[in-house]
This record gives sequence, C-alpha cells and structure tokens, in this order.
Amino acid sequence: MSLCIRVLCFIALVSSLGCGGGAYPRQEGLVHWGETRTAAASPPADKLSEANTYDFTDRNLASGGEGGLAKEAAPAQPSEHQARPEATTPLQRIVIYRANLRIATLHPAQAMENALAFAERLDGWLDSMTDHQVVVRVPAAHFRRYLQEIRTYGQVESEQILSQDVTEEFLDLEIRLRTALELRDRYAALLDKAQNVQDALAIEAELARMTSEIEHIKGRLAFLTNHVAFSTVSISFTNIATQLGLNQKRLALPFHWMRDYGVASLYN
Repeated sequence: MSLCIRVLCFIALVSSLGCGGGAYPRQEGLVHWGETRTAAASPPADKLSEANTYDFTDRNLASGGEGGLAKEAAPAQPSEHQARPEATTPLQRIVIYRANLRIATLHPAQAMENALAFAERLDGWLDSMTDHQVVVRVPAAHFRRYLQEIRTYGQVESEQILSQDVTEEFLDLEIRLRTALELRDRYAALLDKAQNVQDALAIEAELARMTSEIEHIKGRLAFLTNHVAFSTVSISFTNIATQLGLNQKRLALPFHWMRDYGVASLYN
C-alpha cells in the first residue's frame, strides 16, 4: 500500500514540473529542463569576438600593459620631506692672466710714469722697465680695471690677453707635497730606530732627498700662487709723432699764431 502511494506522489511531482514551465520566463545562457548542456554553454557566433575582445582589454587593465605584460613601474619621485642628494660643488679654476699692449702716444715717458703710478695705486709694483717698455704686476682682482685705464693713455696699436689654467698642476703639486711630507716623517721615525751606522746613513740620505723635493714643490706652489694673485701687464709705448714722420722743422702749420703757442712742439 505504501509503495503505491509513493509511486503516485512521484508521478504527481513530475506532472507539476512539466506543466509549470510557462510560469517563469526563459533566461538566455541558463540550462532549462529538456535541453542539453552543450547548447547552453556555447555563446552566439556574433558575440564570440566581443567576448574575447572584452576579456583581452580587461587583462590589459589588470596587468597594465598590452598582451597582459605588466609595464615597469616608474621610479618614485622624492617627496618634499625626503632628503635630496646634495649637488656637487663645481671646481674653482686657478688661472694666471697676462697682458701685452702696444700704445702710441705723444709723450711715451710720461705715459710710462702714469702707468707705473696707477699700478702702485692698486697695490701693484714694478717688475721691470726700459726706455720704451714697462712691466708691472697688479692684483688679479684689478686686472680689467688697470687695462681700461691704460687704454686711455694713447692709441692702442695691439693688445694681447693670455690666460693659463694651472688648476691640475696646482692640485697635483699639493698631493705630491702631502705625500712627501708623510714620507719624510716616516724616515725621521726610522732614523730614531736605526740599529747601526749604515742604516742611519741610508735613512739620512733619503731624508735629504725628500727634503729637497719638498722645497722644490713648495717653491713651485709659491710661484703659481704669486702669479695667480698678481697679473703681469707689459706695456710698450711708442711716439706717435715718430711713426708719422713728423718733427718741428717739417711740420707746416696752417696758421702763424699756432707757431706762437708752440703747437709744433707737441709732435716732438
């Protein structure tokens, strides 16, 4: 009896499922009763390319690059509060300046005296002097100012300004001097520990050699330091009247009163 009741309940359940299919709308992509799973899982042909394109783009967005390859992360920029690397200070150049000028004037001797006096006014000094040339040393800080003043003494026929960069030589000499001083101190310490006369004589010979090298390096450094601090200016003065071939006898003045005032003597 119970078996019959179970069979009747199963038939009623199956009938209710078959008749209730119209109560709910069919949804695309879902497997309905009586359909195979293969047909439900295959998307329409016109949607296939769109689905692939979307998936491809979505992978690019997720990975950050084309074809799913992630790009390299950009280097992080230092914030305002983070310590920035200090900029290297440019090396200050050590330069020696020289100048050679040739100036034509009516009074070369007076111009030479004025050139020397102005150099001394700028804390310079006389290096050498001849009958037509004067060589002075002026502070490098006043080098351009001195040249501007000298140009007003007559007609500048030629001017040459030379510069010599001695930075590398100066730094090399400083390193050599520091090394030589250290070696001299080591030799002096070894001399105190010498056990016999032969060792003491050998160490003293090295000490003498190092002392001589140290003095040579110091002399070269002093020379460069002096010429960097004080520029050399050589000035040659010529008589403009001599260059023009003028003298008092040959000069013809257009007015007689000019002779009374001694105008012709200006060209002597």
